[in-house]
Amino acid sequence: VLCLGLCSSLTARHITGGELSYVYTGFDGSRFNYQITLKLYRDCFSDGAQLDQVVPITVFQKGISSFSLFENHDVNMSRRDQLRLINPGECITNPPAVCYEVGVYIVNIKLPESLYGYTVAFQRCCRIEDMTNISGSGQVGSTYLADIPGTALLTDGPKNSSPSFSTKDTVIVCEDNFFSYDFGA
Repeated sequence: VLCLGLCSSLTARHITGGELSYVYTGFDGSRFNYQITLKLYRDCFSDGAQLDQVVPITVFQKGISSFSLFENHDVNMSRRDQLRLINPGECITNPPAVCYEVGVYIVNIKLPESLYGYTVAFQRCCRIEDMTNISGSGQVGSTYLADIPGTALLTDGPKNSSPSFSTKDTVIVCEDNFFSYDFGA
């Protein structure tokens, strides 16, 4: 009984979300230039995994039916932001403290012309515990990726930028109440 009294429940919270985007920044005569931005979200109040100071971002070259490793980048955290719940809405009478740390990682890359383009990716283990839509979510990783088009469908395809979400706030949803949220990009 004494040993049971000394035990405590440990729950580790990990990355709660993320997004990967790119901006086309020009052509230097032989390569297309892009600024890649990865944002990783973490609960401020978690005592679990911290945001990494350096993350691996990988570029894969796409083929007709395959991908091949093109290059790896170790990217330093550019900045650490915080998102806090500011306006919880009228239906919340006792709003909880909601806060996310956002690790922002930015790298500039140069890619040669490619018929089928590239996929830029970041992977990490693990997600937060006890997600209802993912069995064993605390042991399941996440992949964030962005596709850079090639020239096969459109000659100027590589001169595009990816969508970037415009929302900069957190929200709480009240049961049986109207809810609207802009997922614009």
